[in-house]
Amino acid sequence: MKLKNLIFLFIFLELIGFLIVPSFSQPLLPHFFYGEVRIITSKGEIEAKDGTPIYAFIGEEVKGVTTVNKTRKWDYYLVVSDGKNGDLIKFKIGDRWADQTYTFISGGNTNLNLTVTLKERPAYPTRSTPSVSCTENWICSEWSPCYPNGTQYRNCTDLNRCGTTRNKPVEIQNCTYIPPTYCGDGICQSDENCSSCEIDCGRCPGIPLCGNNICEEDENCSTCPEDCGICSNETAITSAPQTKPSGLIGITGAIIGSVKSPTLRALIIVIIISVVIVIFRKYFYIEIEKREKKKRKR
Repeated sequence: MKLKNLIFLFIFLELIGFLIVPSFSQPLLPHFFYGEVRIITSKGEIEAKDGTPIYAFIGEEVKGVTTVNKTRKWDYYLVVSDGKNGDLIKFKIGDRWADQTYTFISGGNTNLNLTVTLKERPAYPTRSTPSVSCTENWICSEWSPCYPNGTQYRNCTDLNRCGTTRNKPVEIQNCTYIPPTYCGDGICQSDENCSSCEIDCGRCPGIPLCGNNICEEDENCSTCPEDCGICSNETAITSAPQTKPSGLIGITGAIIGSVKSPTLRALIIVIIISVVIVIFRKYFYIEIEKREKKKRKR
């Protein structure tokens, strides 16, 4: 029966941990990519030009952007953020989709060489063909958040696939980057105060801090025993002023009251009781001896 109870308790704790732990999980980290960039044609591979933009998409949103830079060890270094584990990442080099895709991994560090394959149209016999007009019909995604480099991005697609970009909307625009605020950044923001973020805005005035080893004016043994000591039974029952005992009892009480450790206090009480018992027994035996001597004299 005890084994069954233990198994049930273990399963219950595992279920509670499964439900509670995700709510305290750390935020997902960006996925870091680096590698070479190549353009594949029917005549072979060629290098991508310096300054060619590289975009990372999750769905229709841009989650990272960089450019080709031949002066470094790798052609590109790209940080993909705001993704979830398992999201499909598509890459775009210039205005063409890369041949590679990848799955987002929080904190990933991946060496991925990107290529774009240019498909050339087959050669047909030259003959006169009637010109066919095509009207571009562009649709664009929402603008991405403003990145620290002061730009935001979006992806535009021609639904009619005309193959021209005469009327293509802009996909990059300037913006003002505003760093996110959070409690603990060392700045007391307008939406923070001493109650919601003490670490940035300081402790609220008039509120004692229990645990700083100082028994402040608004603290006592009932509200903050860590600073003011543990209350005696009389203090816990009433806060009315009482006459302090004098003599041996007063000294003993003062000694016990000055000790904050419950273990040490209990040890002192046991020692005092033991001493009292020894003294009482010695006194008792002395009295018995006196009475015996008196009986003998009679």
